[in-house]
Amino acid sequence: MDTIQINPTQHEILKSVWLKEHFARQELSEDLNIDKSTVSRNLESLISQGLVLEAGEKNPGEAGGRKTQILNFNKDCFNILGIAVVNGRALYTINDMQGNVLFKDSIRFEKKDGEFFRGLDSVIEQALKNYGNILAICISMPGIIDSAKGYVIFSEDLELKDLNLKKYVENKYKIFTFIENDANSGVASYLSHFRLKYSNLIYFMFFFPDKIFKFGGLGAGIVIDKRIYRGSNSAAGEIKFEQELRFDQEKLYSIKDINTGFRQNHEIMDVLNRITDMLSNRIYYLTNFLDPDHIILGGDINQFSEEVKNYLMAKIFHKFGITENNRFILVDSQGLVSIAAGGTISFMNAFMSDFSMAKKILKFGL
Repeated sequence: MDTIQINPTQHEILKSVWLKEHFARQELSEDLNIDKSTVSRNLESLISQGLVLEAGEKNPGEAGGRKTQILNFNKDCFNILGIAVVNGRALYTINDMQGNVLFKDSIRFEKKDGEFFRGLDSVIEQALKNYGNILAICISMPGIIDSAKGYVIFSEDLELKDLNLKKYVENKYKIFTFIENDANSGVASYLSHFRLKYSNLIYFMFFFPDKIFKFGGLGAGIVIDKRIYRGSNSAAGEIKFEQELRFDQEKLYSIKDINTGFRQNHEIMDVLNRITDMLSNRIYYLTNFLDPDHIILGGDINQFSEEVKNYLMAKIFHKFGITENNRFILVDSQGLVSIAAGGTISFMNAFMSDFSMAKKILKFGL
């Protein structure tokens, strides 16, 4: 990775433009309240280092005057590796600096007896073999994650506890590593999707184990004022209700069982009703408490058949007292791809929000 050096003003410029399609010097001067000469001087440095591109000129309007130079943030300056890990499977994406997916692939691996690390290394090594110029490795996973420290406090699904995963990956691959909760990555993907148009969002995670009725909770990624809210102890959005859902452990069903037995098997319908009632209630109460612009339902919800998914959605719409045409509730059809790519967006959000962090990343591994 070539050496890039930026100052605080240049960082503010990048933060202002990184999700825009294009921009002009004049609007930067107005948006950042910086004089035109300072903007031009700092833009020249960003252009010479490849972070900003000259994209042509715009003709003046009827009033006449000079042509306006059009500039773009160079989203292709670096690649970012995004990895989503859940129970027994992982997916990786290669993304540009705006989170757009350039490539994706998936892999299965076990989580016990060191297989988590072997599986993770396999994903990283496969990605690095095919792609270079990687600015960061971003890993999204279920559990209570301290993103600032890159520390897995506890992940029940992956059977990990008190793990400095950031240190492990950085020591092995010499690339800056960012660890994020999977639901937070999901909501970050939509923060980017909406180009920061909305201030408040909730992304609800539906990732089920192989046997669905061991299911004991729901993850929620929360955005407040265009920033991911993680809570004081990194546990915001971790919704548990295992004590309220007790099932016969001798009768555990998979998603495939649900899809084939839907409306045919009374036992399946009874347990499905209990889960969908609990899900719709929790989604409703958290949504009313936070009052977001939109809520997004993602993860394994799309592994259900259309009939089962429509059944679940009908219950949620009914709980909210709205019709299916209402765009307040959105369904993410991308599953793990959104989580992997969303991790890169969460990383870029942190990069653009903290000059010291950005400066450290640009020097990392050199």
